[in-house]
Amino acid sequence: MTQDNKMSMLFLQYAVIDAIGFTAITLSLLNLMMEVSGEPADAYVGAYAMVSGLSAIATGIFGGIFRKIYQ
Repeated sequence: MTQDNKMSMLFLQYAVIDAIGFTAITLSLLNLMMEVSGEPADAYVGAYAMVSGLSAIATGIFGGIFRKIYQ
């Protein structure tokens, strides 16, 4: 690691840790939801996927607006 690539290496490390952490959180929440909801869990899984997807879209939009305002 040199001074030129120090920030990109730190970003890469944080991205890998973030990906592993959120994968574990998503998997555990999905398993918990399926265990609590009982046998016909299709509607719950669909609702969870819809809320997660809409949240991801909203986060990207609001993050871009926030970045543009507070540059």
